[in-house]
Amino acid sequence: VIGFGGIGHLAVQFASQMGYNVELIGDEKDLERSEEDGQALGSSGFVNLVSAEDRKAHARSFDLILCTLDAQDLKKLGVKWSDCLRMLKSDSKFCIACDSAAEVNFPMKALNEKRLTLQTSTALSRNQVKEMLRFCERHRVCALTETAEMNLDTCRTALERVAANDIKYRMVLLRSSAMQQYVLERRAAGVTLPGLGTVSMPVMPMPTGLRKVTGSMFNQSTALMSQLAEKSRGMLTNATGNLNASSLTNGWQAASAAMLSATQTMANQSQAMMSQVMAKGKETLASSSKG
Repeated sequence: VIGFGGIGHLAVQFASQMGYNVELIGDEKDLERSEEDGQALGSSGFVNLVSAEDRKAHARSFDLILCTLDAQDLKKLGVKWSDCLRMLKSDSKFCIACDSAAEVNFPMKALNEKRLTLQTSTALSRNQVKEMLRFCERHRVCALTETAEMNLDTCRTALERVAANDIKYRMVLLRSSAMQQYVLERRAAGVTLPGLGTVSMPVMPMPTGLRKVTGSMFNQSTALMSQLAEKSRGMLTNATGNLNASSLTNGWQAASAAMLSATQTMANQSQAMMSQVMAKGKETLASSSKG
């Protein structure tokens, strides 16, 4: 695994739990992290990527290399893609697992001589995500995170540290105690929605514009459903009238009258059902604190 950061430390855990003999490949900073956490996460060795002697000593050593660095990262270290490919055995795979806009230029000769396969990471399907999460649960694979309270200063500091590659693995900003208190107070006070009265607050404060739109939405929906039911009655009445006015037999007139009665009943029931749906929706929103 090239690079022992946010993606790399997870890759080491996955590979070791799958039964692979895993070695880390990186710079001096990765070496420090490897000495602290590498063995505990499943790594059995370290290769100094910057050292030409170390790379030469590990030539044709690996069946698969997963690289979490892009071309710009390698360039900063003075390393080329061909230097990484030399550490692979024949008929091996080189997998790039980083989300970067940087272009990738591989020497075709190096790929052809060893019949190497170039592979990239991909977006997982829902079933693959479920399978991955089950694997994580069984083998206790998890991200190592650094936490800090969320405020203006820590946000600015966190972004600066991300840009400087100063965060060890992952960083999570937690909601500050002041924000938690503010939300609890707003939830306790509730909010007034048109036509609904005072309801408990969602998890985050609801903007004034959203409150107005929500109330207007319920009112307009109720009016539209009433118009729809009335329109349906009118159309069916006209159709039945045309049937009765035609030169049809009494049997057809009786059938059309029965149809009119049935469809009017259906329209009434539809309107009553939609009214119940709207009432239930209002009741749900009023009783739910999760929006």
